[in-house]
Amino acid sequence: MPVVKVTKKQVSIVLSAEATIGNVEADTLLFRQALEDHADRGRIVIDAGALEEMDTAYLQLVRCFVKSARAAGVGITFCNTPEPMRRLAKLYGVDWCDSPN
Repeated sequence: MPVVKVTKKQVSIVLSAEATIGNVEADTLLFRQALEDHADRGRIVIDAGALEEMDTAYLQLVRCFVKSARAAGVGITFCNTPEPMRRLAKLYGVDWCDSPN
């Protein structure tokens, strides 16, 4: 399960090694809660450094989170994005994974 880390400088959602359909339901709640609790910070960082496996169902969860955050005026930045996540995102026409690492 991802972990939300809050410091004085930023709010980060650190993805776990396995981001697959089996995790979508529980992780949706975590993403939603993070946005509700920290929207006033103006930016959330998604750290994908530990990610080893991601499927299209989880990619859709992240995509929906990014869309919801942007609609709420919250910027999203990705860091430590592994190449497999970038390839999967590119395959499905998602361009937000190209954030600086």
